[in-house]
Amino acid sequence: MKIKNYLGWVAAAAVLAACNGVTEPELPAERPFGSVSGYVVDDPVSGATVSVYAFDDGRQGELLATSSVSAADGAYALRLQSKDRPVLIEARGGAFTDLVSGAHIDVDSDQVLRAVTLYRSGEPLSLMVTPLTHIAAGLAEYKAAHGVAVGDAVTKSNAEISKLFQVDIINTHPFSISDTSAVDRDGQYYGFYLAAMSSWADWATKRGNAAPGAVFSTMELTQIIYNDIQADGVLDGVGLNSVNGQPMALEFAGQPLNPSVYRLDLAQHMVTLAAGDKNATGIVMNDLLPRAKALLENSDGLVPSGVPAIDGKVTLTSFVRENWYYNGELPFSVMPSETIVLKQVRFDVDGTVIGDAADPNQPAIKIVTTSFVDGDHKVRAVATDMLGNKIEKTFLLKFDNEGPNLNPDPVAVTNLSSITLTGGYIENGAALSSIKIGNQFVTPDITKKTWRVDNIPLTKGKNSITTVVTDVIGNQVTSKIDVLVDQAVPEILATVLGHGEARFLDGNGVVTSKLLTDASVESVYFETDKVGLRGTLIARANLKASLIPYFAFKVNDPASFDVAGSVPDKISVSLQIEKDGVVMSPWVPLAMVNGEYLLPLATEKLYANWLKLTPNDVISLRVRAFDEAGNPSKEKLFTFKPNFVVPAFAQGAVMSSDKGSALFLGTAFTNRGGLHGVTFKDAEYSFTNMTGRPYYIRVQDVGQHMAERFIEQRIREHEVIRTTSTEWRGTFADLATLTVDGCPQVGNAQSIASVYNYTVTGWQLEHPPTLPVVSGSYRVYQDVPSAAGSWTSLPDFDSSFYPMPNGAWVDYSLNDPVQADPAQVAMVSNWGGVCANVSSLEQRETYSYVSTLGPVNTLTPSFLKESKGFFPGTFKVFNKTTNSEITPVNDRYLVPAGAQVTVERWLVTPSLGIDDDTDVADPTAFASYAMHSFDQKIDWAVQNKILIEAVHDTGDTANIDLMTVRKNNLLTADKLYQVSRPAQAN
Repeated sequence: MKIKNYLGWVAAAAVLAACNGVTEPELPAERPFGSVSGYVVDDPVSGATVSVYAFDDGRQGELLATSSVSAADGAYALRLQSKDRPVLIEARGGAFTDLVSGAHIDVDSDQVLRAVTLYRSGEPLSLMVTPLTHIAAGLAEYKAAHGVAVGDAVTKSNAEISKLFQVDIINTHPFSISDTSAVDRDGQYYGFYLAAMSSWADWATKRGNAAPGAVFSTMELTQIIYNDIQADGVLDGVGLNSVNGQPMALEFAGQPLNPSVYRLDLAQHMVTLAAGDKNATGIVMNDLLPRAKALLENSDGLVPSGVPAIDGKVTLTSFVRENWYYNGELPFSVMPSETIVLKQVRFDVDGTVIGDAADPNQPAIKIVTTSFVDGDHKVRAVATDMLGNKIEKTFLLKFDNEGPNLNPDPVAVTNLSSITLTGGYIENGAALSSIKIGNQFVTPDITKKTWRVDNIPLTKGKNSITTVVTDVIGNQVTSKIDVLVDQAVPEILATVLGHGEARFLDGNGVVTSKLLTDASVESVYFETDKVGLRGTLIARANLKASLIPYFAFKVNDPASFDVAGSVPDKISVSLQIEKDGVVMSPWVPLAMVNGEYLLPLATEKLYANWLKLTPNDVISLRVRAFDEAGNPSKEKLFTFKPNFVVPAFAQGAVMSSDKGSALFLGTAFTNRGGLHGVTFKDAEYSFTNMTGRPYYIRVQDVGQHMAERFIEQRIREHEVIRTTSTEWRGTFADLATLTVDGCPQVGNAQSIASVYNYTVTGWQLEHPPTLPVVSGSYRVYQDVPSAAGSWTSLPDFDSSFYPMPNGAWVDYSLNDPVQADPAQVAMVSNWGGVCANVSSLEQRETYSYVSTLGPVNTLTPSFLKESKGFFPGTFKVFNKTTNSEITPVNDRYLVPAGAQVTVERWLVTPSLGIDDDTDVADPTAFASYAMHSFDQKIDWAVQNKILIEAVHDTGDTANIDLMTVRKNNLLTADKLYQVSRPAQAN
């Protein structure tokens, strides 16, 4: 329509010019229309709206033309009337079927495919719109934005992308690789690049654990790649954030985009597609390899340089179980973690090549384990793909060509009709599978590598039992176990000489000696310096000489049927020690001495902790014997009770029984307060532990200590009569003088002799009580009477108040008021509604003395006595050998063997009062009414009675009170300390 108007205006102008006789210049002809056509291809995109825009400034400009939607094969066509210029063709919307996933894709309205080219006015233009042209459009936009002329940016971008993918991306019609009708090789190669992008998008979707049914097609991938190259002009996986414009790492379906994707991954997917069943082009893998390698090795700089390694992106796996055992011929195969085409797979064991896989894409080989020593081996597979990339993986396997060994415990002789066999096994590599003993399969203990089988039948004489042991990989070993049957039972017998002598403590503390019985019910007496062998050889004479008691017995094994009894050296005798039924020392073998067995009651043959026993504990020595066939004897039990006593010890002479004298004699009477609550040492005693073992001592102060203070007292008295009077005071408000807020002005409190009180009939004068209260005579301890009493509110006289004109109420006027206007009042309420109420009229009592007899100082003095007992003394015990104090444990002190010990007793004097009024000695001299007291003397009486109890150290303080006590009493003369008031001068 605009063209028609323009032509009409041109014709009219020509007519006017002719009429005026003026010749106008010829106007330019109308621009011709040109055609733009081509195909929109991801796989063919149908229903897409194709539009042409100006690209004059290197970015999408004005809309020049819009076509109808693309056809089923992606074809589009439109007419364009424009000057020569760069143009941008954009396909928006539509749908296509994804080649790899097979999903139907509806293209979102904000997803587009673009292409850029140079349009010549009126000339036909054929132009493909694909993911590759879309990438080229992004590159052109980047170049134009960074100073390249738009025409050059378009030309160079299309050329660079065409070179990268080795196909004319603008003019070549791409065909789906599943299209059997296509014959254009370049179009088919173009289709492989697009299919590789589709294949990688499908792989990334699955690798990214997308939600079920989610499809991330090439269309989404293309939009991201456009952002990648448009941001910085290279395919490096870095785009621009749409919010802040800052660089950001790009990803697709959770997989990062980077140069490795554009080089390695797309090349790998091209090769895989060429070898796959979706390829219907007739182009084989070898045809496509040069293009894939060229993409992988491209050095034009459009994709950052460097060929990435496939190893790490693709790994090899195997069905073999690593760190497992194998023998014989082992079929060994591997497979890549991704679908790729392999050219070669080579295998080696411990670095020695054993061969290549016959089919690289089903890589397998046989490994003969007998060609290698048993043990750990490294089996490596090195796979090379069609692009020359290498992937390798080492698997740790174990070869086991030797069978397991069965190691039965020795059982040459037995007395049973059936037997239990035990033993161990050695796997020699592979795990054990089964053990068969005779006709029985055995379940082994796989943790301890042992086995046991019960109830194997036996006959008299020699029995040969077959054993078969097999491991999990089939190795098997057969052997035999020979067993003899012996039915004799060994016996434990008494000896002719009986047991050894022991000592016992009777109820009177007397030690006696007699032979042990098998079950001694009395507590055997042990002095703690005689509880070990200490090098004594175990023989009757030696044990007796060392005062070490013992039990004695012998054993015998009779013959049975045609099998002789075991000789003494083949009979094993063992001992178990129990305390109150609890095992303290499990079974240990015993050695025979001169044809018999002796059990000394000594530390070396019992157990180290037996010295913890108390006299109530029962020790059982349980003895049993086994002959060579394993026949057990009846168990024999020997029992006794131990009584550990500290050997006699003697403390040294008292080092000083009067250590406190210097303290009391050196303190003057005037300083006697320093002797109250004072801690002092009053005695020391010493002795040395010569027993050879540690023991505990308990030190007790069993004396009684007393302190007494004698006091003389006097006091002054005064006989008086007391008079009590009443006085008033008040605080008055001046009703004539108001404050700024309209309230009565309040003055200070003042004493008053009278006050006017308002009654129901008028104002009446009131006075305090005029009759004072006088007491009878009595004695006090002061000359001055007590101070006046506290001021208290004066009770209201009659509850009558004078009403003011302003509605307030008043009472108690200081002066005789005018009837209509009181002057100053002591009580005001409700004045002005906001003023504070005034209520102040108070009274108090005052006192005075009249002396009757006067002060008296000649009272008879009184005498007092204050008595306090001492607490029992405390003790400090010192190890003089180490020059250190011994810390008590539950009030007992541990005295090490050989230590010289000093025991100190410390006393604490009680705290008494102190009275020091020296004028009590001259009662006429003081005039104070306070009680006067004066100490006469203080006595401290100390008794020297100390008890030391020694008990054996069991190592367990809980047992100390159960042990027998050895007592030592320390008695010395009592002591009396005293300080007295010096005699008064005459």
